Amino acid sequence: MGAATGHVLVTGATGGIGVALVGALVEAGHRVTAVGRDVKRLNVQGIEVDLAEPGTLAGAVGAWRMRGR
Repeated sequence: MGAATGHVLVTGATGGIGVALVGALVEAGHRVTAVGRDVKRLNVQGIEVDLAEPGTLAGAVGAWRMRGR
């Protein structure tokens, strides 16, 4: 029996571990929204955020929810 798939929000998606995690999730059949500073280079839906800026994570989560988790 296969594992359930869903829509996953990955913060830090453009770092080394994040890139690997995004790839593994996509390969497993999940729909991924990547959050990071340079998400354009990933082949998934992305939200550009700098987590060093106050309030940007809340905006990212709000945008993710609006896109239909």
